Amino acid sequence: MINRLMILCSRLNLNSQVLSEIESILGLDLDWRKLIKKASDEGVSPLLFHNLKKFQSQIPESAVGQLKEIYILNTARNVHTYRKLKPLLQAINDSRLKVAVTKGARLAETLYPDIGLRFFADVDLIVHPPDWPRLKEIIEKLGFCGDEYDKKFSTQKREKLYWNFSPVFKKDRLNIEMHFNYPGLGIPISMNHDLWDCSQSVELFDTEARVFSPEYELCILCTHVQQHDYSRLIWLTDIAELASREELDWDKIIYICREEEICASVYYGLYLVSGLWPRTISKNILDKFRPGIFKKKLHRFLWPEEKILSRKSSMRFPMHTPILFPLLSKKRIFFKLKTLFHIFFPPRAWVSYYHKIPAHSVKIFYHYLWRLYRPIWLFSRLLFRRR
Repeated sequence: MINRLMILCSRLNLNSQVLSEIESILGLDLDWRKLIKKASDEGVSPLLFHNLKKFQSQIPESAVGQLKEIYILNTARNVHTYRKLKPLLQAINDSRLKVAVTKGARLAETLYPDIGLRFFADVDLIVHPPDWPRLKEIIEKLGFCGDEYDKKFSTQKREKLYWNFSPVFKKDRLNIEMHFNYPGLGIPISMNHDLWDCSQSVELFDTEARVFSPEYELCILCTHVQQHDYSRLIWLTDIAELASREELDWDKIIYICREEEICASVYYGLYLVSGLWPRTISKNILDKFRPGIFKKKLHRFLWPEEKILSRKSSMRFPMHTPILFPLLSKKRIFFKLKTLFHIFFPPRAWVSYYHKIPAHSVKIFYHYLWRLYRPIWLFSRLLFRRR
C-alpha cells in the first residue's frame, strides 16, 4: 500500500476518485518512515507533501513535519540553483547562443506550479555543437571548472562522440551537464534544424532562457527515463504532466519520433504512464506510436511493466541500452557496426577518467571485456528468471 499511496500522490491534480482511495489507504497502519524514504528515493516527496496536506488530521504529526522540511529544503535548494544559474543564462542570451535548458531545471519552473515540487540536482543544457567553443569560453570566464576529460579532445573529435560526451562544469555546488544531443540517445539528431527552430524563450526565475518545444521535450523525457531503467517515479510524473497539456501537437510528436526512429521508446514511456495513472493518455494516441511486435516484446522483456508499475527494483542495464532501438531501424550496416564499436570500446581517455584507471594500465582492457560481458550476463539472468 505504501507504493500505491506514493503513486497516487505523484500527480498535480487529483480527482475525487483518487482522493477517496488516498483517504482509504490512510486509514491503514502505514510505515511512514519507509514511505517517506521511498518517496525521497523516487524524487516525489515534495509532491507527497503537496497532496497530503489536506489529510493532515489522518497523518502522524512527525511525518507531516518531515515531509514539510523536505519540501522547504528543496524549495531553498532550487532557488539557490536558479540564482547561481542566472549569470550564465544572461551571458548565453547576450551572445545569442543556441543553448537550451532541459529536464529538471526547465520543468520545475514551466511545468510545476511551485518550484519546490520538482527536485533536481544538476542543470542539464543541450548545446548546438557549433556554439560549444564560445559557450565553453563563457562558462570558464564565469569561474566554472570542467573535468579533465574535456581537455583531451578537440571540437571536431568531441562532435563525433555524441554517444558518451557529456562534460560537467562545477561552481559553488552548482553542476552543469552539457549535452550535444538527446540525453541518453547516442545517435546524432536527424532533425537538428527543426529542433532549434521550434525552441522558444521562457522565464526561469526571472531570467530569459531557451527551451525546446513541449513536443521535443516530451521525446527527450521518454528517452532519458529509459536510459535510467524507469528507476525514478518523478521522471514518469514529468511525462504524465507534460503529456496532459492540451496544447500538445501529437501529430508533431509522432513525426519527430518517426524521423528520429524513437517511436518504440516514446511509446513505452507513454504506455507505462498510462499504466500508473489510467486515462492520462488516450488509447487512440498510444496506438499511433505502437511499435512492431519484436520491439514491443523486447521492451517488456528488458523492463517488465509489472515491476515498473509496482515500483519494485529491477536490474540496471547499461546506460547506452536505449540506443539499440533506433539502431534496429537503421539500414546502414556500417553505421550500426561503427556505433556498436564506439559503445563497447570507448576512447581510452574516457575510460581512464571516468573509471579512475591509469591510461596505460592493462585494466583498461579488462574494462572493455566487462562492457562486452555485462549486457550478455544481465540478459542471461533475465532470461533465466523468466523460465
